[in-house]
Amino acid sequence: MLTRSLGSTRRRYSGAIGKFLAVAGLLLLAVSQVSAQGVCVPPAGYEGNPLSKPSITAAEVAANRTPDNLREFAVAARDYSVSITTWVELAYASCLMRQEGGDWRSGQIYPVSLSFDPAVFVNPEAPANMRVIFHSAQMALGGRLLKESTAKEILAVAASDQASGGPLPDVACLALNCPKPLGGHAIMYGPYVMLLGARIQDDHLGPEILDVGHVPEVSASDVVDRATLESFVNGAIDHVNGLFEAHGVDGASVLRAMALT
Repeated sequence: MLTRSLGSTRRRYSGAIGKFLAVAGLLLLAVSQVSAQGVCVPPAGYEGNPLSKPSITAAEVAANRTPDNLREFAVAARDYSVSITTWVELAYASCLMRQEGGDWRSGQIYPVSLSFDPAVFVNPEAPANMRVIFHSAQMALGGRLLKESTAKEILAVAASDQASGGPLPDVACLALNCPKPLGGHAIMYGPYVMLLGARIQDDHLGPEILDVGHVPEVSASDVVDRATLESFVNGAIDHVNGLFEAHGVDGASVLRAMALT
């Protein structure tokens, strides 16, 4: 009986740990490994990645913001992102992309990564459920949901050309009743979309009811012994599991959005 109980507990905790690692991965995107000199510090053992330096820098695009330059910058950002294979390099890349005046960020030119529900490609009437998973300039937007009209506009443009995406004209969003146009360039990379040179504002964000009022049966202040600690941890695991069951992969983004609300 005890062996079965321990096995069940291990499986329960290992599943939750996997989900927490997904959350940690997203949080790594928000952590800037910047030294006192304002330089991104390569992680230990990092051998370098030639794609970490774009063929055209954000400053060059900002100085000459043409559709061709935005497209070249978008392709460079996409290629660098898909080349990353470890969480450690992902954290380092997030620093590079968040560093104002660096190769990847200058003024309004910077990468923004978005997730979406691939089911929308099978059923165009399905909600895109597009979320900000990484914003180079505004960390507080991480985990936020975009309005459907904005999301569908971005997705249509990004999917228009698998090789290089497409431009988001400053007036394109108006046809879909978006409060403000986005502009910039959108490109697909795997199951995500990357925006370059587009400014996401509050008017582009969709309404969302989050369970921010969730109250655990045993709160942190109630923990006084081993039993209450176990109840507190189990309650946290159950809550995270519930978010992932309800939202799938986006459970991590929802959890982050709740933390920032």
